[in-house]
Amino acid sequence: MSKPVAMKQFLIFSLILIGLTAQSCGKVAVETDDNQPADNSSEAVEMDQKVPGSTAEDMEVVLNKTVVVTYDGSGFSPVDVTLKVGDKIRFVNESDKSVWPAANPHPIHTSVPGLDSGRALAKGESFEFEFKSAGSFGFHNHLNPSQGGSILVQ
Repeated sequence: MSKPVAMKQFLIFSLILIGLTAQSCGKVAVETDDNQPADNSSEAVEMDQKVPGSTAEDMEVVLNKTVVVTYDGSGFSPVDVTLKVGDKIRFVNESDKSVWPAANPHPIHTSVPGLDSGRALAKGESFEFEFKSAGSFGFHNHLNPSQGGSILVQ
């Protein structure tokens, strides 16, 4: 390859690389409902064109949470839990005693299919369940049904 051709290819490659780098360094401004830039810094940067999904109307952000319910040998904490559909509950055994978290009613656990660890959990073990529908549900320790609580899923 001759020196002028190699130099020309190098220059073209360099210009493309500079263009791509400059393009990727741009900032994206998200507008609020009143068409004002959402400004988390001291200056707002505007875009030449809108990017699909960049406004609050175009985006749906789903934030699911996991609520931890601990067992200390004498009961659950917290006893009453409020969640949204898609949230999870995680039962964690912090006791030397075994626990078997399950949905009411005892002993058949049928009010929430799947909300049943299916076995006793030893200290440090956990069981997690995701709620896919709204409602009000009870749970208990299958090994000691007097220990329990309630879950409200909105």
